[in-house]
Amino acid sequence: MAQGLMTGDGRGVAMTGMGVACPAGIGVNAFRDWWRAGRPSMTRVLSTLDEPWLPVDVAGEVPDWNPKKRLPERKSIKLMNPAVQLGTFAAMEAWGVDPPDATLPPERRGIWVGCGTSVDEDNTFNDAILDALSDDGFDMKKWGGPSQDLLNPLWLVKGLTNNVLAFTARYLRAMGPNDNFEAGAAGPLQALGAACEAIGSGRLDRALAGGADSLIRLEDLVPLAGIGAFDGKSPLVPAQGAAFVRLEPGTKGAFGVLGFASGFAPVGPKEVPNVGAEPHAAVKRVVERLRTQAWAQVPPKSRGASLRIRGPGVPGGTDIDLWSALGDPGAAAGALLLPAAWTARSIDKHRGPIELAAVGPRGDVAVAVLGELP
Repeated sequence: MAQGLMTGDGRGVAMTGMGVACPAGIGVNAFRDWWRAGRPSMTRVLSTLDEPWLPVDVAGEVPDWNPKKRLPERKSIKLMNPAVQLGTFAAMEAWGVDPPDATLPPERRGIWVGCGTSVDEDNTFNDAILDALSDDGFDMKKWGGPSQDLLNPLWLVKGLTNNVLAFTARYLRAMGPNDNFEAGAAGPLQALGAACEAIGSGRLDRALAGGADSLIRLEDLVPLAGIGAFDGKSPLVPAQGAAFVRLEPGTKGAFGVLGFASGFAPVGPKEVPNVGAEPHAAVKRVVERLRTQAWAQVPPKSRGASLRIRGPGVPGGTDIDLWSALGDPGAAAGALLLPAAWTARSIDKHRGPIELAAVGPRGDVAVAVLGELP
């Protein structure tokens, strides 16, 4: 991946636009206002989490979210679950309403997305399950027959994990290379690295990279409980959010991607680190190895005192804590590292390199170094 961080004419890959929707607010300006206010906690008691088996009853919910006011085509909203709605909005905001190169050929536009595995809104199967229950137990024949008529026929379509990619590509006529990463919080950083490689190799002139997820509905939380996300002393505080960055070839001094590396830590399903929990030793080793690989790509004159912003559960400490204030939005956790770095540079005036790291629920790990292009 080191070769892909520079274009054929020696230019780097610059970050030229940002879109975000998270518990701190909707849009880049809302995120900046929250940052200036000292990043106060935005987690709130959420009625949908009132379940006896959950050790938490608070979550980070995007405030005042109304997809009809934020998305370009209302008729498509019924085909989008909350994560897809948020992700499509953030991607469109990052791209820009009126891009300066409106004549950019569709095949020179690309999108890379990190996503979760959310199925649908709360209680998708509730009515069908209750219909198949009786005093004698669960009737599989009834469940497989008449009970299915109680399901929304669009539930499976709404739950496709590449829907953010599909809707955004259609809206933007982005017909170039693209990919979708189901790697939890590591997915958006993997998307970032892949998009940089595509621009660096000359296949694209503009790309979007980021991710989206929503973990504030009951059916989103059941799979997390299955991998032990709520078993730790400091259980995961679920949240939702999305963030995307626009990438283009950049000139000297622009803010962009200096280094990237990804890998895999062999951890078991019950050993995934959560907020406040001690990371698995394998994750620690892989993070340090990938840090070394990513920093090896950074030109010596671009190095210096770095700022570390890490996803929840990543070892090695962090200089900026997002997760106590926003909760853990699953796959979007890696994506929210991008506006955090963007804002640290623009609001805090941090001019040194910024290191991002994220780990997914199955051991995927990614590290990126951002900073001024040489």
